[in-house]
Amino acid sequence: MEEPAPQSSSGFTLMEVLLVLVILSIGLLGLAVLQNMALKDNHNALLRSRAVQQAEDILDRIRANRNNLGDYVIAIGATPAVGGMAGTDLTEWRRGLALSLPGGDGSVAVDAATGVVTVVVQWRESVRGEDGESDDEYWTVVDGSISRQISISTRP
Repeated sequence: MEEPAPQSSSGFTLMEVLLVLVILSIGLLGLAVLQNMALKDNHNALLRSRAVQQAEDILDRIRANRNNLGDYVIAIGATPAVGGMAGTDLTEWRRGLALSLPGGDGSVAVDAATGVVTVVVQWRESVRGEDGESDDEYWTVVDGSISRQISISTRP
């Protein structure tokens, strides 16, 4: 008696289909992670742009009132002096920092000898990695977020 010839299979086996699904799932998960990182980095770039705009804002206000340059000196966390154009400018600037940047704050220092004004703006960004990895040297990790700052020095 003759044995029937083995039939050649055509198509995919269940194992091949499962393997393709696993590889596809890993690829899609990688794309989702990349998209999430891109969104975070885009948001952080927006915050940096806002910080530069806020620094330029107070520098423009100082240029408009350069006769009272010393009245613009303020430390981070300090309350602006009440009254006068400089006090109003600092109050509005601080309000703008708080509204446009998470944890936004700033300081202004004036070197009386050279007339150089240094503006520092700081804010908080979300941490990208578990260890707070960043390519920026101006940061500290606080409560799961990074406190960043920029500094601009100029002569008004």
